[in-house]
Amino acid sequence: MDKKNFDIYKFFSSRTAMMISGIVCAIPFVFEKAWILSWFAYIPVVTAFAFPVAEDKPRVFSKSFIFAFFYYAVGYSWFCELYPMDYAGFTNFQSLLIVLLAITAIPAIHGLMFTLCVIICRVVTKKAPDILRVLAFPAAVMLAEYLQSLGALAFPWCRVFVAQASFTALLQSASLFGSYFITFLVTLFNALLAYAIAKPEKRKLMISVSAGIFACNLVFGVCRQSIMQNMFEKEETGAFYGAVLQGNYPSGEKWSSSTREMHLRYLELADQALESLDKLNKSQVNAEEGIAPGKQDEDTCDTIIVTPETALPITLKQNSSYSRDYSAYAQQNNICLAAGAFSDENGESGNAVFMYLPDGSVSRPYVKRHLVPFGEYLPYRPFFETFLPVLAEINILSEDQARGKETGVFETPVGKVGTLICYESIFPELCRDSVKAGAQIILVSTNDSWFGTSRALTHHLANAKMRAIENNVPVLRAANTGISALIRPDGTVTDTIGAGESGFLAGKLPYGSGNTLYTYIGDIWIAVYTAVIFVSAMIAARIRKRS
Repeated sequence: MDKKNFDIYKFFSSRTAMMISGIVCAIPFVFEKAWILSWFAYIPVVTAFAFPVAEDKPRVFSKSFIFAFFYYAVGYSWFCELYPMDYAGFTNFQSLLIVLLAITAIPAIHGLMFTLCVIICRVVTKKAPDILRVLAFPAAVMLAEYLQSLGALAFPWCRVFVAQASFTALLQSASLFGSYFITFLVTLFNALLAYAIAKPEKRKLMISVSAGIFACNLVFGVCRQSIMQNMFEKEETGAFYGAVLQGNYPSGEKWSSSTREMHLRYLELADQALESLDKLNKSQVNAEEGIAPGKQDEDTCDTIIVTPETALPITLKQNSSYSRDYSAYAQQNNICLAAGAFSDENGESGNAVFMYLPDGSVSRPYVKRHLVPFGEYLPYRPFFETFLPVLAEINILSEDQARGKETGVFETPVGKVGTLICYESIFPELCRDSVKAGAQIILVSTNDSWFGTSRALTHHLANAKMRAIENNVPVLRAANTGISALIRPDGTVTDTIGAGESGFLAGKLPYGSGNTLYTYIGDIWIAVYTAVIFVSAMIAARIRKRS
């Protein structure tokens, strides 16, 4: 290696490069149009991982942690925009303390998870050929992201695919192997370029291979979207009419506003949505047959309307006036109406969605399965109440919510409908469970008012897009204060309502053409890939030792 290449290589292995790399990698979380940075900014940390200047573990540990801490610190910087948290009853000092804890503690915890995975992969592949160490880096990143989705404090927010969400074509391969496959492609691309820098004799080959990976992924995405768009236009998969309502009740107002006023407001928005759909229908009337697509029979229900999470912040009982109003509304308008409220299943209060059917009946509610720590329940209560009482007070609800245990797919005339409530949409396995149980449509009923107008809104929306792509299902996302959206099975967002606005979205959406490969196999391939790399590394190391 000549001096110029060595100097570049040495800088890429430095702690300064780790810090810069972490910050640059996270910039797309702040400016989504900067997605291209993710395809190059990991190079320094790959260099430190696969080709460290010093072989001792402490340096690999410190460099990996520096990269990860700054990566997550920038990624979670939107917590700063939540200050002050007066809507939750906190003083400015308490709000500042909570924000500082969030932007330091979460990056530190996630940074340690990342570093742990890097060290494990590094130790196993240390004596393996260079190419195996390069191929092990994507495994380390994927394992770190997966670890963040486990346990009571799970918060898998800053995942690589979110940084690519503004370019939907690049996400289409998630229909094959899920959102972790986007992480794999991006980090593998970086790893091959790092290999090209460290090994000049392999430069042309590695650059060609990395360029081929990017091109193949892009071509696959463009082709898949084009095919699905053509199928939609020809209505080969069938279609239905959907509407989402956005009442826009900020956190400071939602719990103090008149429930009756909110109820009437949502019914008013539903009226406007149905009027809009009626106009859409008339504009699509078939001149020869005199009928509108999807409306061949007035007795056929093909419309579903969705309200946000706890649109009515009360326990909705079947015999209450609100429930009777919803039943009558669904029956009179021949629609399905999904309403967010609290349930009292088994005598326990739970965050739920109720489905009102066109025959006037109401289904058993879907109760949220994955609760928000510090928001809907307090994990490790004795510890936090004793040592960090300020965090114990974040739970705005007076008591821990009950956790749902069932996937709860609704049987409706429109089709089988799966539901995710707010935080659940960032966990791919929950949506996959619903689709495997037969769901043809996914509803995301969410609040998001806690996020204000921060970038967390677009991050959360990106997860809804990914759930559509992974399982080839349309997604109707109703958010209290935004961002509400109608999403096609290819992840294309047909329309949105921005933050802080009140209104509705109504339109025609295609059903998916069938379950994807990811729906069938899930994320098991990550374990298989990691195992193959580890076994290959151990075998290669043993062969080297013998020879």
